[in-house]
Amino acid sequence: MVVKRLQDLAKYISGKLLNEEFNDLEISDITGIDAVNCGHNLSNTITFADNLEVYQKAKELGFVAIVISNKLTEIEQTFPTISVDNPRVAFAQLLDLFYPRRRYEAQIHPRAIVDPTAAISPTAYIGPYAIIEKDAHIGDHCEIHAHAQVGSNSHIGAETRLLAGAHIKKDCQIGRKCLIGALTNIGPKTTIGDNVEIGARCQIDTCQIGTGARLDNLINIKEGVNIAPLAIVISQACLRENSQTGNLSIVAGQNLLQPEAKVGDFATVAARSLVEGDIPAGQNTWSGEPAIMHKAYMRKIAQRSLPLKYWQKIRKKAE
Repeated sequence: MVVKRLQDLAKYISGKLLNEEFNDLEISDITGIDAVNCGHNLSNTITFADNLEVYQKAKELGFVAIVISNKLTEIEQTFPTISVDNPRVAFAQLLDLFYPRRRYEAQIHPRAIVDPTAAISPTAYIGPYAIIEKDAHIGDHCEIHAHAQVGSNSHIGAETRLLAGAHIKKDCQIGRKCLIGALTNIGPKTTIGDNVEIGARCQIDTCQIGTGARLDNLINIKEGVNIAPLAIVISQACLRENSQTGNLSIVAGQNLLQPEAKVGDFATVAARSLVEGDIPAGQNTWSGEPAIMHKAYMRKIAQRSLPLKYWQKIRKKAE
């Protein structure tokens, strides 16, 4: 069990402890305010609050300390409180501290199938029934879990994890610190940058995925797709042949990008939309079938829903 003093936690998340009297207060657990009934002893548990209402509720529930936003100025100095720029980010950092990810000991399981030409780091973990094919390269501290498969001449970067049943086909280049979800298939000659996370049961044909991208579960990506760095693709989306997503763009759940379609940098495509052409760069939201500016789409929905006489009255007032 991890036990930390409150002043050490404040330093760890680059926060400010509002009252130094609580420097030595010991914290041994962390949970969100919605998980108070999951067996946590709140007398030694810290949580976070991003508004005053949640802060008051956390105090009433009995949390021993709270991480808050430094924008909240109406806070009592008599309660153990850490002020930070972003309490949600700080909470995620503390979760890693109190609940660190399990590390597997370096080994090649006796029931794994490893080609003698494969280059495997002595610090890597190869689980039972995993398959490492000819001339594959497994980097330092990688984890290849049970029934996962790495195709011939594929390169898996350091600290990358392949969860159970993941299948990397031949000639792939997977970057460092990536996560490939269970039962996900990666097509041959696919290139994936560093720090990429891909969820479970995805079907990904030959494509390019940029550094820091996040792909949810059950995503279908066709051949020739290019996903830019830091892009987000949410569950059950389908990106067809040669479509593209821009830097920091978001493609929401159950979207369909037609062949050659492009989503520009910073753009967001709302759920269940159809992208047939190019969406320009910019912090705008697009939706509909086909996708248009979200405000224009909402106007169309209103026109369909309201009787004509009411819509005419609204138009007159707007004018």
